[in-house]
Amino acid sequence: MKEVENADHVGMHDLVRDLAIQIMRKDLNFISKAGMDLSRKWPEEAFAKARKISMVDAHLEAFPNIPSCNPNLSTLLLGHSEIHYQKRVTIPMSFFSKMLALQVLDISYIVTDMKELPESLSELVGLRALFLVCLSLKKIPSLAKLKELQMLSFRNSTIDEAPAGMEALVNLRLLNLEETEGFKDFNPDLISKLSLLQQLNMLSCDILSKSSRIAASCIEGIASLKCLTNLSMSFDDLGNYLMALKLIQWNKLKGFYIHVWPNGWWTNPPTTCRGNYNKKFVSINAFSPTKFSDIQIPSNSQELWLQVVYRTLEDLEWKEDTTKDEVHLLPGNGLDPRTLASLENLTLKYFNFEFDVFCRESLQKDCLTSLKNLIIDGFWLKNLSSFNTLQQLKNLEVFKVLSCVLMEEIIKEEVPSDGSTEVTSEIVLPKLHTLIFGLLPKLHCISSNMTWICDSLKVVAVFDCPELEQFPLIQFPTSGIIYGTSEWWERLQWENPMTKDILQSHFRVANATDAELCPLLGSNYSFC
Repeated sequence: MKEVENADHVGMHDLVRDLAIQIMRKDLNFISKAGMDLSRKWPEEAFAKARKISMVDAHLEAFPNIPSCNPNLSTLLLGHSEIHYQKRVTIPMSFFSKMLALQVLDISYIVTDMKELPESLSELVGLRALFLVCLSLKKIPSLAKLKELQMLSFRNSTIDEAPAGMEALVNLRLLNLEETEGFKDFNPDLISKLSLLQQLNMLSCDILSKSSRIAASCIEGIASLKCLTNLSMSFDDLGNYLMALKLIQWNKLKGFYIHVWPNGWWTNPPTTCRGNYNKKFVSINAFSPTKFSDIQIPSNSQELWLQVVYRTLEDLEWKEDTTKDEVHLLPGNGLDPRTLASLENLTLKYFNFEFDVFCRESLQKDCLTSLKNLIIDGFWLKNLSSFNTLQQLKNLEVFKVLSCVLMEEIIKEEVPSDGSTEVTSEIVLPKLHTLIFGLLPKLHCISSNMTWICDSLKVVAVFDCPELEQFPLIQFPTSGIIYGTSEWWERLQWENPMTKDILQSHFRVANATDAELCPLLGSNYSFC
């Protein structure tokens, strides 16, 4: 598989796709009408012969009331893509009445005009997977007879009434309620009855925002699930989040995605881990505790995003159209070291504290030894960190500093406590392979009088840093590359002319189509 920009999808390699098509053509039981124009004629022959049918993204004018089909039809994929559902169609109430052998049914994105699903859906007693994604419905027929169902997805749907009979889905392994709205009269005790549930997705789920009673019952139900391995949740109430932290056994989960946005300031969950719930990810937005130690996350968290965390409003240079957070934050003693012990990825966005303050106690207790990726985005500070702080991150592999409009220096020069003038001049990061500085309009220095020794460094990228005229001596392998504009490279000033000669062979003019560089920078940044 190949990664693509949309975090919810992967790209199939051409060889794998060709092989799949060949297998499909030899298998007379499988027929694909994906993407075809079927508006003039319903594919009767396909339904009469095949056991598995794909009509994904097909253009349909109407459905027959009771289509003639193979009595052993086990898979029916009717889902339209979000782009191509120009034909607004409905499904007759008796459409599924002769499809009693169905095991997999996908009718996502297709029934945009429909207010109810066919009653015949309730009779598909052998159904194991049902995908009802991106629908807007008043009612779904009873699911009480679908006892064999193992996968059920309502993702991105608005459903007025909670489906009846869900408590009978005793074999359900996966329930996806992400980005759902409605579900009036939802029984919060339902979750605890789905005892075999392994994956539960409730990111941006309206149910958790209905009332404190419903949210508390859901959390208690989730905590009772003995088979649960993967979980995603969103919280707009800090009390509910802290309750979940206390009750749920996070250390027994293979993966989780938690998104917290208290104080009424909604921000979209980061997409970096969306769809990949084997990671242990926490995102806290617009969070304003009285001190950093109030920020709590599961002790086995691997990735943490913190954004829009302010000390005082007066510290920020606000634009006229910027929303102000009304709650103030004091530095405190740093995050509880126990919360950072397992972190591999840390992203800090729109912070107003030096990185040293943020993780002071954790560094003292050597609790950031697992950190591999550090991304600083939107800091409102002139300096990022001290030498001693960065030097302790021995396992750091990726270091990015982006969109910090006040940043003048990345690593500030320290004055020794004993009053001597000798300052350590080497930053040694043996595992660092990617170093990126971008959109830093006031940056004039990365680190004064310091040599970076990075034996694994592969990529250094500098872009949109118009004031940067000093570049540190970086010792890295012969395969390492420095990306930037030719104008920036030529205006650099060198304390030792030999430094430029040493690094010249590593310099490459930045190219927006560079296959190695573009994935590292992302689509929001460009060289100038």
